[in-house]
Amino acid sequence: MTTTYELTDLDQLEAESIHIFREVAAEFECPCLLFSGGKDSIVMLRLAEKAFSPARLPFPVMHVDTGHNFPEVLDFRDRRLAELGARLVVASVQQSIDEGRVTEETGPRASRNRLQTTTLLDAIGEHRFDALFGGARRDEEKARAKERVYSFRDDFGQWDPKNQRPELWNLYNGRILPAYYLCAYLLAGLAVAEVLRLLGRLVDGLVGLGGRTVAGVGTVVATLAALVVLGLPLRALPGGSMDGNAYRWLAWETEDLNLGRSWARWNFSGYEERTGDASGGGWDELRAFTATMEAVAGEHGCGRLMWEYKRDLTRYGTPMALMLVPMWTDGCVGSMEGLYFESSTTTPFHFLVQSELSPAPSRAQRHLPYRGFTLEQGLEHLRQLGVPYYAAFSEQPVNEARAHPAFTEVANSGPWTVFLVDGAPLVEGLEFEPAAWADVDHGTWLDPAVEVFQQGDGVVQRSIGGPDAWQRVAADEEPEQRLLDPVVVSGIEAGIDRVSFEVDRTGVPVVVKVSYFPNWSVEGADGPWRLTPNLMVVVPTDGSVTLTYGRTGIDVLASLLTITGLVVLVVLWRRREPTWPMAAWYDVLGTVPDVDGAVDRWADRRSIGTDDDPDCAELADSADVPDPADLADSDGDPEGPGA
Repeated sequence: MTTTYELTDLDQLEAESIHIFREVAAEFECPCLLFSGGKDSIVMLRLAEKAFSPARLPFPVMHVDTGHNFPEVLDFRDRRLAELGARLVVASVQQSIDEGRVTEETGPRASRNRLQTTTLLDAIGEHRFDALFGGARRDEEKARAKERVYSFRDDFGQWDPKNQRPELWNLYNGRILPAYYLCAYLLAGLAVAEVLRLLGRLVDGLVGLGGRTVAGVGTVVATLAALVVLGLPLRALPGGSMDGNAYRWLAWETEDLNLGRSWARWNFSGYEERTGDASGGGWDELRAFTATMEAVAGEHGCGRLMWEYKRDLTRYGTPMALMLVPMWTDGCVGSMEGLYFESSTTTPFHFLVQSELSPAPSRAQRHLPYRGFTLEQGLEHLRQLGVPYYAAFSEQPVNEARAHPAFTEVANSGPWTVFLVDGAPLVEGLEFEPAAWADVDHGTWLDPAVEVFQQGDGVVQRSIGGPDAWQRVAADEEPEQRLLDPVVVSGIEAGIDRVSFEVDRTGVPVVVKVSYFPNWSVEGADGPWRLTPNLMVVVPTDGSVTLTYGRTGIDVLASLLTITGLVVLVVLWRRREPTWPMAAWYDVLGTVPDVDGAVDRWADRRSIGTDDDPDCAELADSADVPDPADLADSDGDPEGPGA
């Protein structure tokens, strides 16, 4: 008997919606789900829950509050989002009215629905959302029926039906390319300049003068027009005023809003200009925290810091603001994200630990076996990575850390509580002898290393390479636990590119909790070899061991190529007239008629009266014709032979 499995129409639509949710969450940096408490948004929230359960939603939920909601709706909103553990962002229309961004309508049919647009766009700019989930039924309105799944808006928040992207089967293109639009604007500006120049040359040819005036005046007019076109949606023109949701300037009026102004203000005003809100934040709080960490490190020693992540850390300007802690502490307190975030292969392990120590983690790297908040496993991994400081501000991690004997509260700063992690030195001996993988290389390291990492610190660590005495195992094979003699490590000193320490016995493997890279070399020990998760293991042959980060052959070759390129550029720059016999082959314009040059020659002939004389015209075509203004000297007499 053959069984078949078929989805109902409703199940198919649900499966497609879940797929879209996951695609958007994967493709965009900062998406957000719009929620109003109506039937459509309630369905969207349920679909989002199904798409990511049992994990929390990887994006916030935003409610554009008109101020005219029933209390029951707001109660349901807060209760439902609390059940999901989702972050709520409220954008207030009333606040927009109070700040003068919009003017409330009056009359019997007054509504705040139209005012929501400005509030929404302001919230998008403030929180830097790059994608919004919205629930809209195609049968409600003709305009909605035209939109695709990915509905792209322009810089002014408008929907352009001609600027939408094809959606083939279930493939969606969510790439946002700012350089594409920038190039389009630059090309448009060049086109206007060329048209004005050509128009000026035509006037020179037809009238005999005035071409420069036409081009100059045209440039001024085009510039002013561009300023008006860009300034209206920016709402930044002198003398402009708001009328409801519309911006008026002279005879022009628009409801468009360009987010560039708020984006630039947010990104380029500096950390010092950040001010806190009801939840805290701002420059004063950030600077106080870094000063606290500097004092803590002065008392307890330098080391790395793992902090609790939450999206609202943007109150400091960006959630990555704490990456600057090493700069403000003169390198004494290292930032886990700042150290590993950009290029190190330790990055996935950092995000695994962040997820274990943050109730609302970022989980920025895909396809990793993330866990929810679990302080015990997070502690094991902090020790394994050699991270002596942990800072948290949410109630759950702070309370659990205070109750745990391995965490010692050492400082408080604003909402932050700083803990010292017991048993997390930068260098220490291993409990078991490492086992070298026989079928894993650097290119296939990640998956098996993550699997070992998730087992905690009480397992046999794996390596790539090692002494012949170490056992060789396959990735799916469980190695034998070979106990090692204890070794005392002392005198640990760490710099940007150097780690040194002393041991009381040689021949016993020691783990150095610094990211592995081939440029590391060691004196006084054999190694270093790559050790799970992405650390280094050495076998001391002397009581003093020093690791240094140097240059490999490829580094030297790259430096030589760079120097050679700079020398070639200097040589080419100093040549007066560099020529290349193959240049004509690469001149695309050489394959088409030189219309621009023909217009210039025609205008020159007309300006000196040679257009009716074939001989003079031929001479003018074959020679460089000077500007008529240059044919007279200061006395007004013609220059040249026979003058």
